[in-house]
Amino acid sequence: MTEEPVKKKTDFQDVARASSMVYQVGFTLVGSIVFFMFLGHLLDKWLKINMFFVGGGMFGALAGLYFVYKMVDSLYKE
Repeated sequence: MTEEPVKKKTDFQDVARASSMVYQVGFTLVGSIVFFMFLGHLLDKWLKINMFFVGGGMFGALAGLYFVYKMVDSLYKE
């Protein structure tokens, strides 16, 4: 009987997984900040007040950090 060789992770797979995580974290942070700043800008134009743009950016930063925390937490649970 022949045994099938056990597949081992290569260094390339580790690097690819780590780099994809870094890109995902970056896009999540920047995307959430830009999205909520855009929503704040729309609220500013609609309500004719100049405070939601900055508030949207701060909320976007907090939301992005929360999503990044959840991503990293799910990695450690695996």
